Amino acid sequence: MEVKKLKKNQISSNGKRKHAYSLRSIFFGFIIKLIVSVILAIMLWLILTVCIINSSSLEPENHEEARIYQLMGEYETADIIPIDKIPSNIKYAAFNNEKHLTDTNLTGDNLELARQLEFSDKIAYSMVNGIDNYKKFTLRDATYIFFYQMEGVYKNKVAQFWADYLVWVSFLWMIFSAVIIETLWFASKMRKQVKKMQETAVLIDKENLDFEIQNTGVKEFDEVMHSLDLLKNNLKQSLKDQWRMQQQRKKQLSALAHDIKTPLTVISGNTELLYETDMTDEQKSYLEYMGRNTEYIKNYVTQMIEITKGEEITANCEKVPLTDIIDTITTDTKALCIQHELSYSIHISDEIKNSLQSIDVTTDLSLLGRIFMNLLDNAVQYSPSMGTIHWSIMCDQSPKRKYTIAVYDEGSGFSKMGLLHAKEEFYRDDESRNGHSHYGMGLYIVGQLADVCGLSLKISNNPETHGAMIEIGGLC
Repeated sequence: MEVKKLKKNQISSNGKRKHAYSLRSIFFGFIIKLIVSVILAIMLWLILTVCIINSSSLEPENHEEARIYQLMGEYETADIIPIDKIPSNIKYAAFNNEKHLTDTNLTGDNLELARQLEFSDKIAYSMVNGIDNYKKFTLRDATYIFFYQMEGVYKNKVAQFWADYLVWVSFLWMIFSAVIIETLWFASKMRKQVKKMQETAVLIDKENLDFEIQNTGVKEFDEVMHSLDLLKNNLKQSLKDQWRMQQQRKKQLSALAHDIKTPLTVISGNTELLYETDMTDEQKSYLEYMGRNTEYIKNYVTQMIEITKGEEITANCEKVPLTDIIDTITTDTKALCIQHELSYSIHISDEIKNSLQSIDVTTDLSLLGRIFMNLLDNAVQYSPSMGTIHWSIMCDQSPKRKYTIAVYDEGSGFSKMGLLHAKEEFYRDDESRNGHSHYGMGLYIVGQLADVCGLSLKISNNPETHGAMIEIGGLC
């Protein structure tokens, strides 16, 4: 299907002209907006930083040294400095005259350097960085090593905390926030456009085709929407054609069914006349078989006419003795096998044999007869010459007592694909069951009738004969 290229200016659903941009243009626009957002975030960070810093004045670099000299001046003639008189923000180490450490709030390397200064002749010591400094102050009974730093600090604790810890964290956070916000906005915008395509695809999938395609404003997305529009219109036309064909087929089937009813009436009438002639018992059994199957065909034709009128098949369920079902299947099996020179084998489980007369089944005997006639006909078609048709019936011992009737042949069985699709309408398993003329309707009809009667249907290959096996299950 050829998709026409869309012009940049698209007509939206409300009739207004809508400009469509390519994905490349939209992506470049996103990058530009992202860069602008990052720049604005940096500017906001700078403004915030400047405002916080300007809200507090800066202490002089030697403010800690000045406090220490002030303390030394106050206790210059004293024996010791009382510990409670040392300000909490001044770091120190106190030693007695034997150079034993008596008190300190220093730790690690700072304490070790304080010890070294105590045992040296120096009265002060500065680190290479020029920031960390130690000062010795000796009194009569004690020596104090003070540690201080030569750097400016803010009087406002918030400003100092910002300068020490938050300045770079806030910088990264501002940039990260700008990137995240801009990306989420872009993703939300694109998600809305993709959602339009998804909603269109869902409507087409549900065959709800009476809607107008909405443009997204994205050139590549609009091309996809245009393709979906073509698909929608083609599908709509295809469904119309299919509906017309179905209506035509229904009319043809209805006409055919009406045409078949006339010769069937003739056959049925002549069969009844034959009953009045002298016949052997064998001829009477053949005539009964013909009469019963003529009635089957009449019912089929009647239901075919109902189907063409759009009426559903309904089951008229009633309690039927299991012996009647067995007799019906046995009679049909025998007649078909004699006609096609085949043998038949019947297997009835011991559980059913012991209580056969007391078991009733709630079902529609007419529809059940159609089911097994289809199954037996299939088995006859696919059986080899001089083969055997098998059917068995068993009943479990559960409280609900479920019965299962299986029909199987000695043919080639179902292929792997056949096991998956055999119940589909018009499916023909030509891979393993070829060479037979059929239209792929038998098991489809069986499945439909089984659903109407509330029966289960299972398709498999018999492990002993390797032929096709169909199992019908229901409740007693």
